[in-house]
Amino acid sequence: MKTFAMIGVMVMVLGAFAGMVNAMGPMDGLNAKGDNDRDGLTNAQEYLWGTDPNNPSSAGTGIYDGWMVWYEEHRAVDKNSAPIISNAYHFDPNDASLAGSVATTQKDNLIQVRDGDANTMVNDPDGDGWNNLHEFLVGSDPTNPNTDGDSYAQDSSDPDPLVSNDDGSHDHTTPGGNGGPGSGHGNMGGNGGGGSGIGAVIDIL
Repeated sequence: MKTFAMIGVMVMVLGAFAGMVNAMGPMDGLNAKGDNDRDGLTNAQEYLWGTDPNNPSSAGTGIYDGWMVWYEEHRAVDKNSAPIISNAYHFDPNDASLAGSVATTQKDNLIQVRDGDANTMVNDPDGDGWNNLHEFLVGSDPTNPNTDGDSYAQDSSDPDPLVSNDDGSHDHTTPGGNGGPGSGHGNMGGNGGGGSGIGAVIDIL
């Protein structure tokens, strides 16, 4: 009787182990290096941030988790190498209040339009008139009011916030930003506004 019991236990253990091995596929959440939802965060990073590895926007705002984490860890600095936005501001991919809302999701209609709900201490840390969702959709830097570093002091007034409109004769007071998530659907290594980034912007772009 004991022999049968031991065999049964061994079968159960081996079965569980086989299930774990099968679950380690590239599209499974147990794969630490995978990125199931293609939001720019590995499954291990999702675990550390407490985000959903199967939902690119854990807070349900439309902003990818990887975008939020990127700008939490990479912030634009001024000519004195000091962060432009307050160190007290934090990008949290689980906090829906940090996103804001925009009237349209058509990129061409977002340029030179200010957001009525833009609030420096909530969803517009660089004070350029665009909330974080707007910056995500356009591809601009939410930690720098002047992503491309031209003579337009704010992205929301710039006819092309990702490319300098100057001829080189202007004295820029802010850098071009730190890039961030670029174009594409979750592929690493895209080009963001003003520099290279981690690559993850929604399909409408």
